Amino acid sequence: MGEGGMGGVGKLVTAGAQRAVPPEETWARVAPLLPAMGITRVAELTGLDVVGIPVFQAFRPNGRTLSVAQGKGVTPELARVSAVMEAVETWHAEEAELATVECTVAEMAPLLPYSVFDLPRPPRSVLSPGTRLRWVSGRPVGDGDPVWLPQACVRMDNTDPDGWSPPLLHSNSNGLASGNTREEALLHGLYEVLERDARARVEETGRAGLEVSLDTVTGTSAGLADRFAAAEVLLRVHDFTSAAGLPCYEALIWSADLPMGFAGWGCQQDPDVALCRALTEAAQSRLTMVAGTRDDLPEDAYRWMATRSRLRPPFAPSAPARTFPPPATTTGVGSLAEDLRAVAAMVAERASGGVFWVDLTRPEFGIPVVQVVAPGLRIMEAYR
Repeated sequence: MGEGGMGGVGKLVTAGAQRAVPPEETWARVAPLLPAMGITRVAELTGLDVVGIPVFQAFRPNGRTLSVAQGKGVTPELARVSAVMEAVETWHAEEAELATVECTVAEMAPLLPYSVFDLPRPPRSVLSPGTRLRWVSGRPVGDGDPVWLPQACVRMDNTDPDGWSPPLLHSNSNGLASGNTREEALLHGLYEVLERDARARVEETGRAGLEVSLDTVTGTSAGLADRFAAAEVLLRVHDFTSAAGLPCYEALIWSADLPMGFAGWGCQQDPDVALCRALTEAAQSRLTMVAGTRDDLPEDAYRWMATRSRLRPPFAPSAPARTFPPPATTTGVGSLAEDLRAVAAMVAERASGGVFWVDLTRPEFGIPVVQVVAPGLRIMEAYR
C-alpha cells in the first residue's frame, strides 16, 4: 500500500464512500499487519441491534488511548475496513516516532506562520509564551516549507509517560486519518476538521441546522433512512452545509425501545456520501451503547437508561425546511488529488496561518497515516 504522491490518483465511488480501491483490497493488504499493531480481534456488532446498518469493532487491548475502535458503512466490507483503519491510525498516533526539539512558545513563535494560541486548548489552559513544549516537523497541505507543530497536537498517549503536566493543549484524534493513499488519508483528515468546526460553530451560535425533509432524500442515503423507519427508529436530519462550506449533515435517532438520543455527522463533497456517513455514524453510536465495550462510555448514560424515565424523543417537533441535496453543491467527481486541492483550499480559508499535516506512516507497514492540524478551526468539547 504505497504512500502516494500528489498526482492524479483515481477515485472509486461506491455506495456511501469514495476510496482509491475497493474495501476488499484494503482488507487484504492490511489484515496480515494487524497483530503487529496489537489488533487482536475484529468483530461484527450489526446483529445486536434491529436497524441492520453494518457496524464493526477492532480491539487493541494494550491501546494507550482507546482499546476499541469502531467502524460503520453501507456494507459489511466497508464497516470492517472502517473499524480496522481507525484502530490502525490510532496505533500510529500512539506509537509515533518523530524527531523533536524543545523550546518555549516565545522562542518558536518567530518561526511559525500561525499562533500557537489558535490551537485547541482545554479549559483553564496555562499555556503561555514561556511554556516549554516539544515540537515536531510538519508541512503545509500542498506546497510550502516545513513548519514546527507542538507534539501534543500529533501524538496521542493517555498513559502520561512523562508524569502529570498542567493543561496546555488538547491531544485528540481530530484530523487523524489513514487511507489507501496519502491523498485519501489527507482528504479524510480535512473533511473531519471541517465537520467538527461546523458542529462547533452551530453549537456556539445556539442554532440548529435546517431540518431536511426525509421525503426528498435520494441515493444510498434513502435506503439507510428506510432501515431506521422499518425498525421504528425516529430519524431527524439537519443540514450544516452553510456552516461547513461543503455538504455536511447531522443525523439524530431515537426509539422507544432504547429511549436515548444518538447522533452522527458527515461532511463530504458529495451530499449523498456526507449523509451516508452521518446516518451510519448514528447507527454506530447506538450500537456502541448496546455493546458496552467502548472505553469512553459515560457511566451516567447507563444509570439513566436503567430508569427509562424519559420515553419521549429529545427532538424538537418536525419542521422540514430544506430539500436534499442543498442547491449549488459539488459532488467532487474529479480524482482524489483534485478533491484534495479543493478541500484544502476551503479549510485554508477558515484556518489561521495555514493548514498543516504530519506524516505518521511507518515504513515497515506502508499504510498512509497523517495528522491534519488546522489552527483556528473549532472543535466541540466532546472531542477535546
